[in-house]
Amino acid sequence: MGLPRRRSRSLAGLVLFSLSLLSAVVLASSSSSQLVHHDVYDAPLLRRRVILRYKNGTRQACLEELAAISQHYTTTTNHDLLHHEFPTLNAFVLTMADDEIEKLRIATTSNFVGIEDDVPRYIDATLYDDAQHEEQEQQPSHLVRRRTKNNDKNQLPYGVDRVQAPQAWKLGAIGRHVKVCVIDTGVDGTHPDLLVGEQLRGLTNPTNPWNLDAIGHGTHMAGILVGTQLGVAPEAQVLSVNVFGSELQHTHASTIVAAALACADLGANIISLSLGGALPSPLEEQVLQQLYDEFGIISVAAAGNAGNHDYTYPASYAQVISVAAVDETNRGAPF
Repeated sequence: MGLPRRRSRSLAGLVLFSLSLLSAVVLASSSSSQLVHHDVYDAPLLRRRVILRYKNGTRQACLEELAAISQHYTTTTNHDLLHHEFPTLNAFVLTMADDEIEKLRIATTSNFVGIEDDVPRYIDATLYDDAQHEEQEQQPSHLVRRRTKNNDKNQLPYGVDRVQAPQAWKLGAIGRHVKVCVIDTGVDGTHPDLLVGEQLRGLTNPTNPWNLDAIGHGTHMAGILVGTQLGVAPEAQVLSVNVFGSELQHTHASTIVAAALACADLGANIISLSLGGALPSPLEEQVLQQLYDEFGIISVAAAGNAGNHDYTYPASYAQVISVAAVDETNRGAPF
């Protein structure tokens, strides 16, 4: 999978970006032959999932190099230990043992030029621990949950009003001709507030179907955007890419890279990333930057649910818009 052809930036995308950003408030490779190892873990692991970067034009030589250091690898990429391949980025994503990584690191004639751990990414709801979650649940529900104070369907949720969405609607900023790619848990294609078809489609993936959502998180994000009740950009199109499947434990930065490239292939103007992790990924950062620089695709990511000042990624990359939240009193939300 690689970067799509260049296309012009969308002014409408920038308009919707403002809405999607505010609505969420409601809620390098080395040139030497020595392998550069970006190890983000303090303790060694028996096996780890890593991203290997290689020199231009050396793909086959690198496969042969991998086969030479371990019986687990063959000179083809058809094996269970290969998770992703990005030919235009000169990168493989593999599960490797520490001793195999060390062999690559010390090889002075290697065609590999960089290695990084394929760090985890979590749904925002899992970024805080159980103790924090219990503490939040003890607070009044109007401070924890994103909802109105009553069940009157005619009353705008406080967030929609706070971001001045009604004023934007009057100016015609309703998301027309804008495609927002939601990288998340999938979107429930049967939800009554969402219109499946031209307004809602996604990446065909038999392992993680775009229109199945085991937890409702991605459906929630899509509803904020285009929900028939109170979506802030009712005429936008949502593109769903499911990166969590049914287990919902975590995914990896390389899978976010693959999803972001798929979003570009689907014609997205904006990428929504309501997920994150504590550690950065050079490959993830590079791709999100390229998508913006070359295709004008804006990435918007959640700052996290921990209620603290820690950096989370991809939200903390310079080219990504980081989004936090306020409660009904305009104070920082506890989630």
